[in-house]
Amino acid sequence: MTHKIVYFVAILWLMVLLSACWGQRKVTQPTVPVSPTPKVKPYEPPTSEQPTTPNPTTTPTTTKPPVSTTPPTTPTTEPPIVVTPPPDPIVQPQPTTTAPTVRIAVLLPLGSQQYSPTMSIDALSDKIQNGLEFYEGLLVAVDEWDSKGFTPEIKVYDTQNDPKQVEQLLATPDLKKSDLIIGPLYNSELKPVAAFAKQHHIYHFSPISPSNQVATDNPYYMVVNPSVEAHCKAIYEFAKKQVRSKVIVVTGNKPNEIALSQRFMTFANSPEGYPIPSVTTMLTTDNIEAKLSPTEHNIIVMTTFSELPVIEWVNNLYTLRKKYDITLFGMPNWLDMPNIDLNYLAALDFHYTTEFWVNENGSEHQYFYHSFTQKYGNKPTKFAAKGYDLMRYVGDLWRAYQGDIANAVHINTRGVYTDFSFDTTIQGGNNTYLENSKVHIVRYRPDFVLEKE
Repeated sequence: MTHKIVYFVAILWLMVLLSACWGQRKVTQPTVPVSPTPKVKPYEPPTSEQPTTPNPTTTPTTTKPPVSTTPPTTPTTEPPIVVTPPPDPIVQPQPTTTAPTVRIAVLLPLGSQQYSPTMSIDALSDKIQNGLEFYEGLLVAVDEWDSKGFTPEIKVYDTQNDPKQVEQLLATPDLKKSDLIIGPLYNSELKPVAAFAKQHHIYHFSPISPSNQVATDNPYYMVVNPSVEAHCKAIYEFAKKQVRSKVIVVTGNKPNEIALSQRFMTFANSPEGYPIPSVTTMLTTDNIEAKLSPTEHNIIVMTTFSELPVIEWVNNLYTLRKKYDITLFGMPNWLDMPNIDLNYLAALDFHYTTEFWVNENGSEHQYFYHSFTQKYGNKPTKFAAKGYDLMRYVGDLWRAYQGDIANAVHINTRGVYTDFSFDTTIQGGNNTYLENSKVHIVRYRPDFVLEKE
């Protein structure tokens, strides 16, 4: 008999859904409402196919070589099913006694009020589908806990993607007894939950939204998705590690793009910065050669998501690549732009940052992939992977540190898809909340393969 306790509140119908009685689940990855984040297709096991390197052209072309995240030495067969859970990512300190049972409240938009025996899941809104996928991944982590003898007590609440429903749930006595709260996914529902968690001194994880508008002066609010500032800082720290480097930031004319470029100037002028790398900002690449150094590593950051300026700027840089040492940082959505020439990006040593990275050959990914497909008969989406990764992190954190969340969250911890280390954010000189500061830097190699730096 299993020792884990999972309470379902207002979602009895969900068990029908998870047993696939609603028919085939969608397999396309929904758009993630955060930025910057690349589109991630549902996971496929590694294959032996390798991209064919096309001949670089001298003019832009719409022919796109494949983008692969699989290293050239991929196996020729499906990866073996991993029958034992991966080891805990947190190894210090080791628990000396059995960890106290953790009481976790999970608040997600699950759409129980929309249930009909003849209804297809594709008829549900994207937000409801995202919540269901996140929940499915979460349950895989709970199964893993159970195999390790851990006894979580979990109560799941359907927020129905409705702030009024959230207010009603917060009035229930059981929520006040929680040790941790996970969710909801979106800002309108997050705000009242963050205030509730602060009032009752309950640590509260925001799984998806990186917004800084949800909570202030709240040491219990923890943002899992790094903010755009964390991404910018990761790029600046990358530049600091290079030998003789300078940073040139090219920005569009939109207010959010200009604000991103100004963050790099803030880093360079802060007490943590230093004269090298120098930072220059520009609104166009028309005269960028005058800013490039023939003796330094030129790290060029482009803060735009729009296709037309990206194509123009990348073309301009491509003509200069043989005269100057250039590394180009851009946005992950560039790889999905239909008219951008990926030959040019590969030649410019294209990099981008992301909070989510799939190592398709990793044993931990293979364990989750096969566990999920065996449990549900569907391929996991990015939301399912995020649910699994966060729940696994929370459980291992609780076990290793005996419930001492306040100190444990600051420890650098490697997840399967997302790494974790929470730092206190400061706005206007005041502490606000805890934010995950860990991001991945991804490089687009000359052979058109994506790899994590």
